Amino acid sequence: MKMTDKNDVISLFVRFVDKSGGKSRPVLVYKEGDEVLQFFSITSQFEKKSAYIQAQYYPLKDWQQAGLDKRSWVDLGSRRQILKSKIKIYNQIGSITDRDIFDMAAFIKTITYNQQKVLAEKNS
Repeated sequence: MKMTDKNDVISLFVRFVDKSGGKSRPVLVYKEGDEVLQFFSITSQFEKKSAYIQAQYYPLKDWQQAGLDKRSWVDLGSRRQILKSKIKIYNQIGSITDRDIFDMAAFIKTITYNQQKVLAEKNS
């Protein structure tokens, strides 16, 4: 059963990567398969992050239209996934705007280019 669409913003319980536990948080749906939901985490915590991490955060321009309460960033540094059978509760929040979809795609191309440039410099 399909739960959501690409570019929807939903709230679900997400496990922490670096420690035990987790929390309910907004996420941006990337892809939904029959068994797995792929997503990017959304955060309002930007200033506390290192410059390396900040460089991977796309700033949502239309965060209020997406249904978010605070200025927010999409963590493009790691695409996450969860088995749909493990999702007990989720809430539909909204969807990102066409402007953010377009600008985030350009942002991803910039990140990819910069990463390739750094790798090329390391290998020369």
